Amino acid sequence: MKQRIIALIFSGILFLTLTGCQKGQLEKANETFTADDSEYSFKLPKGWKVEKEYKETFNEAAVFGAEDSNSRSEMFVRAQPSKPLDEQELKQETKESLLAFYKLEAGEVESFDVDGLPAIHYLMPSVYKKKAVWLDMYFVTTKTHLVNFQFYRPRDNSAEKQKQVIYESVKTLKQLRGSQTLTSSSQQKGAKNNQKLENQRVAIQLTGNKIVGNQLILRYVITNKTSEDLIPVDEWQQMFSVTEAGEHLAITEQPKADDTELDYLLKQNKQRLPANESIESAVVYTLQPEGTITIRVNEGQVNSDEPMSLTIER
Repeated sequence: MKQRIIALIFSGILFLTLTGCQKGQLEKANETFTADDSEYSFKLPKGWKVEKEYKETFNEAAVFGAEDSNSRSEMFVRAQPSKPLDEQELKQETKESLLAFYKLEAGEVESFDVDGLPAIHYLMPSVYKKKAVWLDMYFVTTKTHLVNFQFYRPRDNSAEKQKQVIYESVKTLKQLRGSQTLTSSSQQKGAKNNQKLENQRVAIQLTGNKIVGNQLILRYVITNKTSEDLIPVDEWQQMFSVTEAGEHLAITEQPKADDTELDYLLKQNKQRLPANESIESAVVYTLQPEGTITIRVNEGQVNSDEPMSLTIER
């Protein structure tokens, strides 16, 4: 009996020691990022450095990015508008989106809570920058968004320890402020990247733009505000016109970029979007040899006293 008590005490001390070590592996200062009108904070693993040019370096739809030069690991955060999801809804929605890119049966799945709300972790073997890596894909539901953490780390002897530290990092996520009320378009003076525009039918937020060769790739999140199904690309074309040097550009059906994620987003573009649902999608335009690119909100699509447009310099 005495030996069992000693064993339990030792186990408890070991657990507290391990927990303390893991929390000690995080930076003391919080990092922050914003998504729409919401602001979030979390702690990076110790030694990680914030990447200021995270969109160009990691992902054009990212809202935050960082890297650890010692372990050659990288991470970025994305977020899309979403109602709060319960555990089952979160699992179903994330599984459907990941199946287009990954073999989930080759990895692990774990559900847990972050700040009292459901979260899920997918651990998968992957290839990143032509190297074999572990991909830690975290999804955390919040009051206003579905936040996605993506960590890419080497498959080496420190993998298990690094996995636990990353888990503790994601667990520190907190929503500092956020509103479920979309920003009124009439309060905006001009369209800008990451601004959300809305009318009675949809809310559309441009989340990223990228030029590859002679093609312009625009990523956006669309929310269906009606009671019927909508086709995202139809609503995009209804709301926006894209011109270069005054000439209207046409959407192309054959993107030149070799990008499986882009292929998936383009498929989303033509699928039916149910009422009150949001998805991320993309459109691709063929560019002229040169000229200033303008994304203009079509007349009558949003309530605004001034023309609304976004200019992209090549």
